Amino acid sequence: MVIYMTGILWYDTVICVLVFIFGSVIGSFLNVVIYRTPLHMSIVNGPSHCFLCGERIKPYDLVPIFSWIFLGGKCRKCKAPISARYTVVEALTGIMFLLAYIRFSASLPMVVAIVFFSLLIVLSCIDIDHMEIPYWCTISIAVLGIATFFTEPNMPWWEHFAGAAVIAVPFAILALFVWAAAMFSLWRHRVLCLAGR
Repeated sequence: MVIYMTGILWYDTVICVLVFIFGSVIGSFLNVVIYRTPLHMSIVNGPSHCFLCGERIKPYDLVPIFSWIFLGGKCRKCKAPISARYTVVEALTGIMFLLAYIRFSASLPMVVAIVFFSLLIVLSCIDIDHMEIPYWCTISIAVLGIATFFTEPNMPWWEHFAGAAVIAVPFAILALFVWAAAMFSLWRHRVLCLAGR
């Protein structure tokens, strides 16, 4: 019995480590999204590179969390400092994935939770850097709020409605506000152009 329980604990530990590693890898990708999306750059094409010297980052320097530590927070070639936030985002994403797995195990609610956490991290970092919130982030979070109706079929409908409202409604309002602000800015630009200013 002890051996069996030890095996179960060992198995759970390995799964938790793998979930954290997977989350940190996704966190590395989120860093790309955070940096490139506001600049309207492709998040798929174009290799990662040093912002100062332009040196392409080698695969062995792209290991989440550890590469930054081993490099001392600097570019391998030009020694330019690399922001610690990249590592923080990777570690935070790994932790969020792990907490979602511990809470929901491997299930649809876990998927919803990790997508929600990922969107919040991207949204927060872009907002800090550029003081703007991507329209697609707010829409995605609003949709996730509605998706919670289908993740817990045994939950009473009013709890579904409350949970969806708490998540979806504020972000839907925010998305509408962002869209309205963008339309107003476009209208103002056109008016100024027509006025010759």
